[in-house]
Amino acid sequence: CCDSHPIATCSLNADYRRRAMAWSKICQHLCAWHYIVDFAHYYNPFPNFRAMEADFAFYHRLGFEGVFAQAMGQSGGGGEFSLLRGYLASELLKDSSQKAEEVIQGFLEGYYGSAAEPIGDYITMLHDKVQKENIHMHLYTNPAQGYLSDEVLARADALFDRAEAAVQD
Repeated sequence: CCDSHPIATCSLNADYRRRAMAWSKICQHLCAWHYIVDFAHYYNPFPNFRAMEADFAFYHRLGFEGVFAQAMGQSGGGGEFSLLRGYLASELLKDSSQKAEEVIQGFLEGYYGSAAEPIGDYITMLHDKVQKENIHMHLYTNPAQGYLSDEVLARADALFDRAEAAVQD
C-alpha cells in the first residue's frame, strides 16, 4: 500500500480498499493494523499525516471498531516526529472528524513554542511535495527514492535554522 496517499483514493491502495470494504459488509467486528512510519528508516521524512487523517476517517466510515496505529518498533530512540506522530494518531482515532492540520498545529505550538511556525512549514512542504508530484511511499521506503532533492533539503535546512533561531534563548 501507499502510505503517503489515502486508502480511499490512491490507485496503489485499490486492492486493500476493496478488501476492507468487502470485510465491512460481512463482519460485525473489524479492526485494522495500520503502519504509520517507515519501518526501514525511522528517521527518514515520512509525510503521511494527511493520509492518516483520511485513512482513519475511512476506517470510521466502514465501521471499524479499532485501529492499531503502529509507529516505532524496537528503535528505542524515537524517529521522525515520533511524538507528534503518536499524538496525531491518537487524536484522530478518538475523533476522526478532526483535521490533521489543526491537531498538528496545536501540538507544534505546545511542543516547539516559538519554533512552531518553521517546523509547521517544513511539514507542509514535504506533504505538498508528495501530493503535488504524486510520490508514493510505503512502510519500507528507501531514502534513496529521490524525492528529497537538493532544493527540498536546502529549504529544510533554512526552516530548521529559523526554528533554532526562534528558540535560541
